[in-house]
Amino acid sequence: MPSTLADVSGNLEPGSNYASSYLAPGEVLQMTWQGGGGYGDPLTRDPEAVARDVREERVTVGGAHAVYGVVLENGVVNEVATGAERARLREVRRDRSRVLRVPSGRKADVSTARRLDDNVIEAMDGPTAVVACGHCAEILGEAGAPDDDLALAVYEGQSTDAGPQIIADPADYIDAEVVFRQYCCPSCWTPFSSAVVPADHVTAPLGGVSRA
Repeated sequence: MPSTLADVSGNLEPGSNYASSYLAPGEVLQMTWQGGGGYGDPLTRDPEAVARDVREERVTVGGAHAVYGVVLENGVVNEVATGAERARLREVRRDRSRVLRVPSGRKADVSTARRLDDNVIEAMDGPTAVVACGHCAEILGEAGAPDDDLALAVYEGQSTDAGPQIIADPADYIDAEVVFRQYCCPSCWTPFSSAVVPADHVTAPLGGVSRA
């Protein structure tokens, strides 16, 4: 069976999700789909859980490496190589991102913090209430401050940067420019939000939780 356009030659004609069509002799119909976007940072997922997914054929060995940063050898997690690969992938996030505001370098006292969501906490920095990264405790700014006043890093790139499941070219379907937008902690480089959106779409980096 052909697997690429080059295997069959001719021209690619993208279709809509729901349509009726006629398949002529010599034409090839390809259908692709993707699952959900997942939940949480793939680089923080338990490597043993990823290995189990590979054994159950939910994820390929290549997918475990590319998406989760998990290196498997004969089905067994190589912990040293996995740690190094995950560090490399975080460096990729750092190098491609633009820091909107440089963090102070101070860490929040997590002993009295309350969690705002899975990524952000509210804590006290002396007499001041602040929001901080829930993973590394980096102080991002004062509680109640608008998202654009917080110490965050942002990356905008092509939609395929969202993951290997994104293969379509948005230009085949809409005229607006579409980007993959990701906001990260500028200290540990854990994503706070990721979305494929029109370039002029306004997104809330923390979903408004800094004002909760």
